[in-house]
Amino acid sequence: MAHGLFRLSSGLYTGLAVLLLLAWTLTALTFTALNVLNSKSSYLEVIASTSLLTFLICRLLVASSPSNRQDDTIARLIASADYGSRRGAVVLFSLCCTWLYELLNQAVLLFFMTIFGSVMATAIYNDAFTDNVVDSDESTTAVSVEMDKFEDMVGFNPTQMFKLIPPRLLVYFVGLVWLNFLSLGAYVLGHAAVSLKKLLSSSVAVRRDGKVGEKGLVAEQ
Repeated sequence: MAHGLFRLSSGLYTGLAVLLLLAWTLTALTFTALNVLNSKSSYLEVIASTSLLTFLICRLLVASSPSNRQDDTIARLIASADYGSRRGAVVLFSLCCTWLYELLNQAVLLFFMTIFGSVMATAIYNDAFTDNVVDSDESTTAVSVEMDKFEDMVGFNPTQMFKLIPPRLLVYFVGLVWLNFLSLGAYVLGHAAVSLKKLLSSSVAVRRDGKVGEKGLVAEQ
């Protein structure tokens, strides 16, 4: 019974980890695509998003197919670069700093997109840009004129399709996007804290070992 509960809890934990890593990987893939397509992106932003995507893919591969630690693969080496290695901790801490910088930039962009999108959605759901409201003077706004031109060229009005989506569903979607983004930031921040802790503790251990070695040499002499 206990063994069955352990296997069930282990399976649930693995499934939850895979789902979270998959969502974070898709988020990092989106950031990478935006940085590659944007000609004004700096090399630091491209490197940060690409390295974050690579790290998350390796973590996802390791979590989805657990195996013995003796099976050294490229994905496992990248995913566990800071385990017991001072250099690995330094590299991972440096990468985490660049990842947090990239996430901060994307958070600002996502914030303004959320504000602008909420204003547009409110206007659409209030029939501001649709044909349901007819002015007595037959005067139309610039937005409605552009919508009419787009409908004449394409054959459908995107605002009408947008209104088919329930407003509550959009609110839930935006909330999930922000929850996914904030959880990814917390995940990266946790790796940065663990790497910094390992880096500081390893340096203290090296100094203590050096002092012990010096005392041993003096005693032998």
